[in-house]
Amino acid sequence: MADQYLEKQNRARESLKRKQTGQISYIPMVIGANDWDPKTEGTPIPLDAVAFGVSAKYVSDLIAQSDIEITAAVFSETPTIDGIISTDGINRQIVKVAQIPAAGTPVIWQIFVKG
Repeated sequence: MADQYLEKQNRARESLKRKQTGQISYIPMVIGANDWDPKTEGTPIPLDAVAFGVSAKYVSDLIAQSDIEITAAVFSETPTIDGIISTDGINRQIVKVAQIPAAGTPVIWQIFVKG
């Protein structure tokens, strides 16, 4: 069963590479040396991803029509709302992260950022 998901991940990655829109990176936040130190930006991770406007079905109290939806292939880290998405050099705040499928091995990440 796991091989089936790995195959789907590879197909998604290949498809997103072909359709990629600009340079999109995920920047994880790294915990400081001490608990009281602020988090700092980690090393950016280039993504195989596409960015487009948010579909009306996702608009809510959290996500506005002016926000951006990023569909990304699975990468080396699990994205969180603490991280940052960089689109063509512009850092954007993550407001929601969704794993597709919702349970089990992820095939793609759906990441919503402030526009």
